[in-house]
Amino acid sequence: MSSPTVLTDLSTIDDLTNAIKIGKDKLCVVMFTAAWCGPCKKIKSEIISSLTSKYEKVAHFFFVDIDDNRELADEFDIKSVPQFRLMRNGKSGVSIKKSFTGGKDLVKHIEENI
Repeated sequence: MSSPTVLTDLSTIDDLTNAIKIGKDKLCVVMFTAAWCGPCKKIKSEIISSLTSKYEKVAHFFFVDIDDNRELADEFDIKSVPQFRLMRNGKSGVSIKKSFTGGKDLVKHIEENI
């Protein structure tokens, strides 16, 4: 059974950790977003419409609404949105490969970390 390329509604750190572990060796792109954030909506629709299919064999995309999921926002010290964390599950557990704000260089960061 293959895992989904896009998974929404992550609400706890355990949900995120389990989702990344299910992704095995794929890069996990976590976008911290909010319903009121205009740039977030634009980037999220771009991810859903083009990036998920382009990177379906090498990456999973997760969206975390910071207003609905304070635990995750606090755990990752999210102060502004959109905010990204690129993560991977490895032998030593889940590791953060890259952290950045805004979606301008999203494709570049994905390419550097797959």
